[in-house]
Amino acid sequence: MTKQRRSVRGILIDWGGTLADWVFPGTDEEFFLQCHREMRQVLVRHGYKVTIDDISSIAQGINAGYQELRLRGLVELPQRFLNRALLWSLGIVRDDLLASVDEIMTRRKIENTQLSMQAPEMLRELRSRGLRIGVLSNSTNSLVIRRMICQARLDTLIDVVVVSADLGICKPAPGIFTYGLEQLGTQSSETWMVGNDLYADIHGAASVGLGSVHVAARSENANHPLAGTPTFKVAELREIPALLDAWSKR
Repeated sequence: MTKQRRSVRGILIDWGGTLADWVFPGTDEEFFLQCHREMRQVLVRHGYKVTIDDISSIAQGINAGYQELRLRGLVELPQRFLNRALLWSLGIVRDDLLASVDEIMTRRKIENTQLSMQAPEMLRELRSRGLRIGVLSNSTNSLVIRRMICQARLDTLIDVVVVSADLGICKPAPGIFTYGLEQLGTQSSETWMVGNDLYADIHGAASVGLGSVHVAARSENANHPLAGTPTFKVAELREIPALLDAWSKR
């Protein structure tokens, strides 16, 4: 007897590098330097004598420790936590200034992130097929993603947004995929993970039995020792609805 294939009821989609792109015209160091300059202006206005070197050197130390923790334990810390550590290291313990500093980084990240031109139409096509749709992202700031989704008026097309910083763990940890499935309300056997990262997205999806779609044009971590083998491969997001149709007709 031929085993009946379960239909696809849900799609989890990566954010950065898949649905959206980072478009800052410079290095990460240059981006954070811009943020730190604006932070300093706020702190100086409130009477704190701090320099750019003070802020940047402390931030670099905090980030180095954070990246080591993230690499070894797949731990994700929220942007707000990291900013609080920065201010405390400067001797500043004020929630109002923490909120201001956090908003600076949130705003600048939004300004330098661009939604894929293919994303809205693809999401509408998936919704028209009755699928549950979720975003599953590694990010220190869920507010950036949620604001951008609302600004693009995609909130009616996306049922759930799961961000690593809100859970404390990041892809490819199995727990974040399991949580995403719980929020989406689908089983792993009837859900696909769409992403560009062969380690975080594709390897992670396989660990919990998810089918996966690799967006090859934006591929990352192809040479990672734990790079996964996707169930399907597409060049661009626009190909996914047709792929879904072909799968359902087999």
